[in-house]
Amino acid sequence: MIKKSVLMVFILFLTSGLYTDVQITKKVEVYFPRFGTYRATVNEFLQKSLHNEKSVSSVKGEGFLGKLIAGFFPQGMQAQIINLNEKAVFSLDYDKKEYTRLSLEDLFAADEDDDMDEIEESDPEPDHNRKVLRQELKVIDKGKTGTLNSFETQGYHIIYIYETEEIETGKIHTDSLFVDVKTTVKNAEFEKADKEIAEYHREFVKSIGMDQNDENAQELLGLEWLNILRSMDQESSSTDTDFDYGKLKKIKGRPVLIDGTFFSRDLENSPEVKPKKSPLGFGGLKKSLVKSVEDKVSGSDQQKAAYKQVMNYRVETVSVSLDKLGADVFSIPDDFKEKKGYQRK
Repeated sequence: MIKKSVLMVFILFLTSGLYTDVQITKKVEVYFPRFGTYRATVNEFLQKSLHNEKSVSSVKGEGFLGKLIAGFFPQGMQAQIINLNEKAVFSLDYDKKEYTRLSLEDLFAADEDDDMDEIEESDPEPDHNRKVLRQELKVIDKGKTGTLNSFETQGYHIIYIYETEEIETGKIHTDSLFVDVKTTVKNAEFEKADKEIAEYHREFVKSIGMDQNDENAQELLGLEWLNILRSMDQESSSTDTDFDYGKLKKIKGRPVLIDGTFFSRDLENSPEVKPKKSPLGFGGLKKSLVKSVEDKVSGSDQQKAAYKQVMNYRVETVSVSLDKLGADVFSIPDDFKEKKGYQRK
């Protein structure tokens, strides 16, 4: 699926560089209660103008809709190699021993075609029957939190609330995102890697002729996973959600753990269940920010029970290395056969 390939390009902005060789290993787990769980171990390699994101992934479906999730995620061993000098993208399937080659121009043209298809399939009319009651993003500094995978960490909470009301019925819908973040600061290897990341990103956007902003926000807020969730289930959350990315600048250092959970709630607007404002100014949050949904949500038992978890995502950085990489990391195995790729419409 072309859409998945473009998504991987956005994610690899966070682990790219130019002059020093870089390797970053991550573990990713995304859980959709109605569909199942996606797990992957991702190794991202960088050498000057070459980038390779190589992953081993699996999908475990749940329930009646379990088979649907498999169509949105790659499985087995996959790799995507970007060569900026050639302005080419190679997608490798190790199980099938096949690869496709696309130009960067065709890759983004394919994504635009997918976006247009989605627009045509969806209702083009805006929802005039709904008004926004609250839209807030807050970052809370937790201070030093110990060590993770040899990284000394600083902790943060990200809290996002998006609440709307149906004008005709008075029904209130609330989307809530709670993210635990651990970052590492004053880490020599990460500091060097980040310089390469920034330089590679500049070269990348120069190659594609367009800018892509807020890459860090994409990962912190789980936006790529949220977009996939909406593709599988359009009623899972509100659409056209906007974020004030500037508030995320409060987070210092590189994230080495991102653990986010997305909740959704529908309530009838009555005196018994109307959301209350907490001291933080968020309807449905206690200042303690403990793990369970019940403790995070203020108000009556009826309000608490109305919250449903719709997604959880966890991205953990296992290691970072600046060791020299061999040329074979960015080459296609000799026994792979080329498969015809995307054709522009």
